Amino acid sequence: MDSTSIWYIVAGLLMLAEAFTPRLFIFICLAVSSLVIGIIDQLSTMNFYVLILIFIATTAILVFTLRPALKFIVKIPENKNSDTNLIGKEAMVFKPITETEPGTIKLFDFDAVLLAKSLMGEFIGQGTTVKIIQKDGDIAIVECLK
Repeated sequence: MDSTSIWYIVAGLLMLAEAFTPRLFIFICLAVSSLVIGIIDQLSTMNFYVLILIFIATTAILVFTLRPALKFIVKIPENKNSDTNLIGKEAMVFKPITETEPGTIKLFDFDAVLLAKSLMGEFIGQGTTVKIIQKDGDIAIVECLK
């Protein structure tokens, strides 16, 4: 197997690695560099060490140019269920919240179901509208809206 084929195989494997690390964009820079070196190796008779130096330089250029451009183009979607976005949201109680056991609530403006406890430790029945006051890990702390 010649060195050109190896560069192309490495490029393919790096693209596969990029598929499993979304929005990291490091492996795509390495893959593009490997592809460029494969093309250069195919069209010239350069020494292997010169090709490695070109590979390193190409990767560095791509990390500082292509990677920021891709991060700008591919926006990371905002997590609608993050702690800061849930505070102040209204929900309906699906499973009653008791003094000793959390219940479940469903948010009105999202399709999310969360565990919830009462702020004052009181019983809140099924079908009651509540407001999320804070989060304690995975459990929403709610108060009853009257």
